[in-house]
Amino acid sequence: MSDLIPKEPLPDVLLVEADRAIRFTLQALLEEMGTKVVTCPTAEDALAVLASRAWTMVICDLSLSVGAVGLEVARATLLRFPKTHVLATGVSKECASTLMNEGIRCLLPPWTAGDFCQAVSYRLSSAANEKSLDTYATKYRSLNQSDRCTG
Repeated sequence: MSDLIPKEPLPDVLLVEADRAIRFTLQALLEEMGTKVVTCPTAEDALAVLASRAWTMVICDLSLSVGAVGLEVARATLLRFPKTHVLATGVSKECASTLMNEGIRCLLPPWTAGDFCQAVSYRLSSAANEKSLDTYATKYRSLNQSDRCTG
């Protein structure tokens, strides 16, 4: 029974996608992958939600065209939470290298559900490894400070 209870909290993913059908499809894929998903249809909504707390990953459609744009969300995420993984969709090949230099990973069209899941899985496994390393480093530091040999 205890094997059914996750040992780590589920990763939090903020999904920003204007197209309702795509948003629901991606949300279903993300939930099937074992994440907690919050969706936003606009960049304004996403910026408000982003201000509330840190996220493991933000997935953002950069082709959002009404009001604030998806690129603002991606950049605001990295500015506020540098360790958050940002995956951008709706990106042209011409823009991808500039975005990658800023720390924004891109899923170039045309992409499939399999491509999406692979990109997300890679980023989330990287985030989990970083968290494990951070936890290990914290435990190691506390051991070094509290259990010093005084021989």
